[in-house]
Amino acid sequence: MALNMKRKHKLLIVFVALFLLAGAALFSISQNNSKSKSVSIPTKENDQKIAQTSPEKVKAENYTDNNEKNSTASSGNLNSTLVTPYGTFVSNHKPSLRNSVSPSSEESVCITTPGASCTIIFTNVKDNTNKKLDAKLADNKGTVYWSWDVKEAGFYAGTWKIQAIATSNGQSKSSEDSLGLEVLP
Repeated sequence: MALNMKRKHKLLIVFVALFLLAGAALFSISQNNSKSKSVSIPTKENDQKIAQTSPEKVKAENYTDNNEKNSTASSGNLNSTLVTPYGTFVSNHKPSLRNSVSPSSEESVCITTPGASCTIIFTNVKDNTNKKLDAKLADNKGTVYWSWDVKEAGFYAGTWKIQAIATSNGQSKSSEDSLGLEVLP
């Protein structure tokens, strides 16, 4: 009888161990599937030609600064202090995938310190999918331009958070567009 109890006890321990391992495996798989994956957005070749206003006059109207406020760009500023990115992160906050209500083409401008790298990341608020405009170096006025299309980039209907990130010499600063991107079906 004591032998039978020991055997049942060992068997119970084995089942508990297997159950814990299976639970850990399922948790790991679900974490890998829910992690946001970043997809680069294809841009058009004439990115530098989209500026219709000089970068010095662009105001930071629709952004929330995650680090510090900067309301104007200083032309040719070669400071070692990184300027928090601002600008027109998207030209159309409500593009349409059908192109009947609102065009799907976008122009994006990021202004920061000259020579700094800037990227813009779009995060779907529902499922945390990320899409990004590839990092580019700011010109001598601190400006980066992108021309791209919501449909070609694989966006789908929904609300997308917009965040610009500037990096230089180990520093990183970011800001968010308070309006976000509302992709219409």
